[in-house]
Amino acid sequence: EYAVSAGDGSVHGWPMFRHDCRHSAYFPLTMNQPPTVGNISGPLSGQPGVNHTFCVTVNDPDGDTVFCLWDWGDGTSSGWLGPYASGEEICVTHAWSSQGSFDIQVKVKDEYGAESGWSEAFKIIIDGTAPFLKFIQPKPGFFYFREKPFQLPHRFCATIVVIGPITVEVYAIDNGSGMSHVEFYLDNKLQYIDYAAENDTYSWMWHDRVPLFPYSLKVTAYDFANNSASVSLRVWKIF
Repeated sequence: EYAVSAGDGSVHGWPMFRHDCRHSAYFPLTMNQPPTVGNISGPLSGQPGVNHTFCVTVNDPDGDTVFCLWDWGDGTSSGWLGPYASGEEICVTHAWSSQGSFDIQVKVKDEYGAESGWSEAFKIIIDGTAPFLKFIQPKPGFFYFREKPFQLPHRFCATIVVIGPITVEVYAIDNGSGMSHVEFYLDNKLQYIDYAAENDTYSWMWHDRVPLFPYSLKVTAYDFANNSASVSLRVWKIF
């Protein structure tokens, strides 16, 4: 038999950690607990071949150091990274080679091998295709008087003449990451940004009173992955 001294008990010379009839001196043991992982944060969309950064906070109940394993949803993983301190925010980068929607997950383990489950999936859309963009109004070959269009003779098929205010309208759509916004320019100077489309139509009211000059009217559309497309027209406008 063996006796272990671990401090004063209720009976002389024998520590009373467990007050049963045999005074068995039971020592409770604390089991190693696995670490926990928070929700992933990062961009919701991006472009192929570009590194994107994702972060997560990990905690270990026992204060152990931890290791992280990232599953990128494209058949690859990070391998176990670390060690990191408990409570630390861990940030890593990854680039996808192709377009698509990918579910990112992460799990952690402590220095003794106690492992968490997988985190909640974080979805990212990788989009390398620019939006589709075209003018609705004005159009070449038309004369506009206070927004009312009149067809010009055939020899003026490339000409646009505008008298009075006109609503510049474009149709823009993106089937990947979705449309973010549309920018309207005159002679390369930004005039307006439209974030809210109605039926995929974006607009700007061009109502400045100006001399009759040709203006370069340019519109640029951006999706949420920051792909862009531009269209331009040369417009003669007065009043």
